[in-house]
Amino acid sequence: MRWLAPLGLAMLFVACADVGCPPGACGAECGDCPQDQLCSDAGLCSEPEGPGPGPVACPAECPDACDSFGQCFRPGDCPAECPGRCNADGQCPPMVSCPAECPDNCGADGACPAEPCTDRCNAPGTGVCDAEGLARLCLRDPGHGADCTRYTPPIPCGEGRQCLDGRCGGACIEPSVMLLVDRTADVAAPFVRDALLAFSERHGTRLRFGLRAFPDDVDACSAGSPVAPSADGRLVLARLGMPLSTQQTAVTAAFTDLARSFGGAADGQAAILLIGGRPDCGPIEALADQVATLRAAGVTTYAIGVGEAVDGQRLARIAREADTLPAAGGLPLAIDGPTLERALLDVLTRLDACLCRPGTYACEGNNRVVCADSGTAYEQVERCEHGCREGIGECYPLCHPDEDGPGCVGDALAICGPDGASYVPGMQCPLGCFEGLGCRLCPPFDSYCENGELFVCAPDRMSYERRGRC
Repeated sequence: MRWLAPLGLAMLFVACADVGCPPGACGAECGDCPQDQLCSDAGLCSEPEGPGPGPVACPAECPDACDSFGQCFRPGDCPAECPGRCNADGQCPPMVSCPAECPDNCGADGACPAEPCTDRCNAPGTGVCDAEGLARLCLRDPGHGADCTRYTPPIPCGEGRQCLDGRCGGACIEPSVMLLVDRTADVAAPFVRDALLAFSERHGTRLRFGLRAFPDDVDACSAGSPVAPSADGRLVLARLGMPLSTQQTAVTAAFTDLARSFGGAADGQAAILLIGGRPDCGPIEALADQVATLRAAGVTTYAIGVGEAVDGQRLARIAREADTLPAAGGLPLAIDGPTLERALLDVLTRLDACLCRPGTYACEGNNRVVCADSGTAYEQVERCEHGCREGIGECYPLCHPDEDGPGCVGDALAICGPDGASYVPGMQCPLGCFEGLGCRLCPPFDSYCENGELFVCAPDRMSYERRGRC
């Protein structure tokens, strides 16, 4: 805790009670000067030099205990709670609690002062590899000044990777990803949550997911607390929260201080923004600065629009600031689960994420695919005529399970077996099964007599029911 010297304090004019004080005199016997004048060492009021009243540096004898005119507070006039730190009226300045990062050096709003722009570089977008093979990029860093450019923290490249021009490359890696998810507009649609769960279950063993949802439940222009990247994607996504009806999207707040969630610079760190509306809490310049600050900390941002209400120009500004705008200029737009999963998969591919074990097979729709040697992508092997068998990446040889077959097996319809290699008996046909037609049906209201008993066609037309005597 510390006392803060308030700025801009008005100095009160007090008329001299001693008739012996000459006009314009000031000091202990004659009182203070008018608000726009200062009391000189000679005890006379005079106009201040320079730009006039305003925030000024305190003199050496009271470096952090002066008023807005640079005059030291008078220790004898201050209460015991703030000796030597009160204003001209003898009032203590407001008290604030400084964060742990700067316990004795925060501003009146409790915020730490900006760190100086050190390690300045001259060619943003270029990189270097230091003597230990650590990667460093020269980037704009508005978090340390509007015109600040400096190198990212040294980033160690992952196993099997090496630094080239300030970037890591080579073998695939297991990245750490923070999902920034809009809880409003189209992003609140059920398919988004379902697609994220399916994606985390499919790829969660090869990367770490984190989450920050926005806005929070109280303030439409604030973001929720971040959930650090974890190998348990389902547990992380359970923190997404319920959809919100507000039309505001607190994107700037979602990026604020996000770098702390990663716990230090490392290869393959990224933030993926899923947004369905317009980033309207604050100017786009503030959002761009947050994206640039995050990138300067070694975290790359990728933007994915969801639905038709996305502000494409603003989303493109985010991608340009992060240097992740696709070469074709367009941004990924998800309108359903499959398109969202493809957009997420594209991000992981650009991150050199290990998506699969080389040489293993999988299914993509009705296509049988094999994991490439890089481990970062699948390559198509063949298209499966009867569908692809999930889990083992094999084509069904004869038919797709549970589909009706082309004919009959005895007096039953033929259905495809679980292995897709043969047909097995399905639903029984009481009146018989006809090849190519299926079960025989009786004509509606048809009836007949047999041994004095009346039989009428049943409502489902699959058989005859006994109704009485005839």
